[in-house]
Formats: sequence, C-alpha cells, structure tokens
Amino acid sequence: MFVPTAIHIRHVLIYLFLSHTTMKDSETFLKNVYNTHAPHYNTIRNWFHRFEKDDFSLDEKDRSGRPRELDLDKLKHALQSDPFQSSRELAVTFGVHHSTVLEGLKSLGMRKLFGRFIPHHLTQANLDRRVDDSITLLTLHAGDRWLDRLITGDEKWVFYDNHHRKSQWVGEGESPQDVPKPDLHPKKLCSLCGGEWTVPSTGNFCPRAKQ
Repeated sequence: MFVPTAIHIRHVLIYLFLSHTTMKDSETFLKNVYNTHAPHYNTIRNWFHRFEKDDFSLDEKDRSGRPRELDLDKLKHALQSDPFQSSRELAVTFGVHHSTVLEGLKSLGMRKLFGRFIPHHLTQANLDRRVDDSITLLTLHAGDRWLDRLITGDEKWVFYDNHHRKSQWVGEGESPQDVPKPDLHPKKLCSLCGGEWTVPSTGNFCPRAKQ
C-alpha cells in the first residue's frame, strides 16, 4: 500500500493551489485519494497561506516557543560555571521546560548536595600568616612562660542575618565545593567570657575580659 510522505503531500498542495482549488475542495480531494493519510484541514490552510505569500519552499519553518531538546554539553558547562543554579533557573536560561532540565541533569548523573560550611575562605597568604603568628607566640613562650598563666576563654558571635545555604549540582563521584560565610563583617553581637588574659592572633595582650 502506498503511503505518501510529507514532501509528496506538499507537492500535491502546490498543484492544488496553482490550480485555484479552494482549501475545502482540496481537503475533499486529498481524502478521496489518500484516505487516512490525507493531511488535516489546518495543515492545508497553513500551506496555502504560505503559498499566498509567494513562499513555495517545502521545508518546515522554525517554530517559536521553547525548544524540546537540550544541549547536554552546554548544560554541563553552565553547571561548571555556577553549580548553585536551580533547575528552574536553568530552564529559563536554556528556554526549555523544567522537566527537560531535570531529564538532562539525570542523564549527566548530577546530584544536588550541600557543600561544607566553613567560616572564611582562606588564601595561601592567610594560611602562611597563621603559621607565622603561631611560631611567634611559641617563641615568646620560650622566654616568658606566659601560657602557664593563661586561662582559656571563648566567644560566640550571634549574627543578625541568618544565612541560608544553597545546594549545588555535583557529578557522580565528585564532592561539593566548600562554602565560606558570605560576609566577614556583618552586623553581629558578641558574647565573650574569659579569665585573666586573652591573646589574639597578633600576639598582643588584652586586659581582663568582662563577662
């Protein structure tokens, strides 16, 4: 049994249009010839409207709206640039449906995890400075055993802004990035208690702390 292709039907539509056949008569003619394989009336109308604009190309026009396919390489690159994006934000970025993004993330083996929350992001210079300060304090202790007179203390900073961590997308076998606190100097309250001496990292002594 002969099954017409889409291109074959379009050639017939051009013939009917150039023969000045109406759209309704064209629908009847195609149903009589192709039976269940005949195109729908809306399809005939769309092609006739194109022919009326002197557009006789038989290729499909790009349709507006969201593309159905998602480029997984571009999705992976976007996650490497910013792993904290939500799936809905990615859907807006790529112009696809939210479920399409979820399927793409599943294909890439991505998971949503929280990173380790650390107080600050320390550079190598910060780490070296801490080592130098520790060596300086130990050197001072060798000449004057001030550590023997030190009563330990502690402090607790209470932040006004309760920061909410965001999860991030990571691949299979990968670990999430460490997440430093967002601000080094936000508004906060300090609850401090101590004893005879407190020693900051600079090595300078402070007077007796008050509770």
